[in-house]
Amino acid sequence: VTIPLANLGDPTRSDNCPGEGWQRSGVPAGNVYPVGNTILTYTVTDASGNTATCQQTVTVNPACQITCPTVAPVDNDEGDCGAIVTYSDATTTGNCGTLTYSHPSGSFFPVRTTMVTISSASTGQSCQFSVTVNDTEDPEIATCPSNQIVNTANNLCTASVSFAATASDNCPTGFTVKYYIGATEIFTGHNFPIGKS
Repeated sequence: VTIPLANLGDPTRSDNCPGEGWQRSGVPAGNVYPVGNTILTYTVTDASGNTATCQQTVTVNPACQITCPTVAPVDNDEGDCGAIVTYSDATTTGNCGTLTYSHPSGSFFPVRTTMVTISSASTGQSCQFSVTVNDTEDPEIATCPSNQIVNTANNLCTASVSFAATASDNCPTGFTVKYYIGATEIFTGHNFPIGKS
């Protein structure tokens, strides 16, 4: 960090005989101060060669750096389309001040990948990490279509049959009920041939 000499201030001084002068020592080359403490020494000398000294400490803090935690993917909580996820705090170097979390640890995260942002309001620094919740819970079939006996119409060898099953899932949006004969998907109103299917 470059600090102009004028910003460091001058020592206040007095002497029984006017005409004292002063000098500053310990200033880094180019007025560029490293991270940490730098001690400057001020020496006041009067016309008779008498001296007095005082010291000033210049402290340079490292720039704020925020390191986000890493969170492994988790399974959904039973019966929920998501999970409560906890994670460790971010680590910091430098003076970052108070950190804010877009999704605090212990929040409910839905099934999907959610980006979490951790930021410092005082420095503007931030980092991001992802929280992934996987849906590993099977749906449940509430009712299966009942067995049906249907007569064909005259001169036909097939009959259209309507049917419906009901089901539920921990993630109610996006799941579907499908019907198959073997590996072939069919739909309600399918034409069945004479016999059993």
